[in-house]
Amino acid sequence: MTLSDFIANERTIFAVERLLQRITEAAIQIEPGDAEKIGPVLPIAQMRSLGNRLRHEYRYVDRAVIFELARMEVPSLSAEIEVALALQGD
Repeated sequence: MTLSDFIANERTIFAVERLLQRITEAAIQIEPGDAEKIGPVLPIAQMRSLGNRLRHEYRYVDRAVIFELARMEVPSLSAEIEVALALQGD
């Protein structure tokens, strides 16, 4: 999907924003000490900040930023979380 396709599709925008909100909500539930144990490379503070923006300043969130987060950051974040969870289970 291109950026212009994304911006033209309200349903996709709302779905991506909702999924990002769920990720940020999970980050809020993690205690700061636990976040460091899970994975010091995880951007917990940035995730929490994004959640606040999505919930309270949603009118001012740049859709191009949302598109890039979903396209570039979420896949690598997902991989980092998988590794962290695997290490936690050991």
